[in-house]
Amino acid sequence: MTPEPKPCAQTAAAGDSAVSPVVVPTVALTSILEQSGSGGVHRLPLASQAELRTAASGRALLFGEVDLGTSRSAAEALAAIGRTLDFPDWYGANFDALADCLDDYGDEPASGGVVLLRGSEALRASDPATLETLIAVLAEVSAKRRDSAAPLWIFLAEAPASGAPKTQP
Repeated sequence: MTPEPKPCAQTAAAGDSAVSPVVVPTVALTSILEQSGSGGVHRLPLASQAELRTAASGRALLFGEVDLGTSRSAAEALAAIGRTLDFPDWYGANFDALADCLDDYGDEPASGGVVLLRGSEALRASDPATLETLIAVLAEVSAKRRDSAAPLWIFLAEAPASGAPKTQP
């Protein structure tokens, strides 16, 4: 079971044992992408996907949108991510290779990268441990790049889990 999201003021650090996405209010998207040190894994309300695309484009960030809707295993999810983000031929569709490729995603000539993952509900239902590992890897890479000249933001577009805060003011 994926842990409940933390409030917006708390972000998941690489060493956290229970990594979970942070809920992001729609109005905060532009400011999040403008703030140094705000890279990380965030939960995005479904209705905010178009605003995220616009905010990323306005900042000249490399933007990738991955549909995990048919992914029910690590192999399927990792293949979808690699295919959509146009990873190099050597990408082995494993978690180590994912981390290696995301280390460079949006590095140059862009000034950072934004990855929107949609449809993770199927993976959560069929293989929750894989989704947890995926989120942990994404959090580790984005935390490593948080204060770099080319940060990485990961957004999970999904409806909030039952009992999870929807947005923060």
